Amino acid sequence: MMNSYQAGIAAYTDVVTAQASALSARRNLLQLEVQRQQTALSLIQALGGGWQAPWTAAANGE
Repeated sequence: MMNSYQAGIAAYTDVVTAQASALSARRNLLQLEVQRQQTALSLIQALGGGWQAPWTAAANGE
């Protein structure tokens, strides 16, 4: 879109609108990824699974 603006084909407001839309889409993607990871962790916990980092297990003497 910026190339179209630089070539004089598109208005700058079109460029800013496209950039805002792209930013919003990236933000939504990140929010969905966080939700997916939280849901996966909740499922693992609900199924009785747990997870402990190997370095914390060693620190606790396990």
